Amino acid sequence: MTVWFPITLHRVIRQSVPKVDRFTELGRPRSSIDMDRQYQRLLTRDQNPFAFLYNGTRRASSSGITITFSLGFRRDWGTYESTYLFAKLSTLVIVAIVDPDNCLFRSLSRSVVPIVRQVLLLVSTIGFFLAQCFLAPFVDPVNNANEWTSRLNYVATAAIALGVALDIPRKEILNTYVLYVFVLHHICV
Repeated sequence: MTVWFPITLHRVIRQSVPKVDRFTELGRPRSSIDMDRQYQRLLTRDQNPFAFLYNGTRRASSSGITITFSLGFRRDWGTYESTYLFAKLSTLVIVAIVDPDNCLFRSLSRSVVPIVRQVLLLVSTIGFFLAQCFLAPFVDPVNNANEWTSRLNYVATAAIALGVALDIPRKEILNTYVLYVFVLHHICV
């Protein structure tokens, strides 16, 4: 079930997210900016029960005044949540499978397997960090900056753990509070 959840979630969101027609009602092609505007309009009127997965529109009301603001994803990025879950799943798979106690790797050196695991984790976190940097899936720049910071912390944690696995000199400082500060940030964010 765990493996199929991100895939099924991706499929459900893909089917539910509003589709923007490339042409206006008069048959004129829409520019990219016009398509984004139309997408935002469709999101504000979307009544789909799965809209909370991709919409992000929030309504706050106080003293009879209702304010609507959007924190959702940009057009073509409605499936970001499922992609993010897949990224987390791939990290868990790397940690679970590339282990010196796993029957696949018992014959290999117990010092090499953790290094390979940390290199794979570092490469995957850098890949997800670069995707976040260049693709910026959120409409709100603050959410993109928050996500960027979170991904950078994943990269830093993987790099510090690789330093510990490589048994670099003076690694004791890395294996104490430095590593745990990054881990606590992941839990809190």
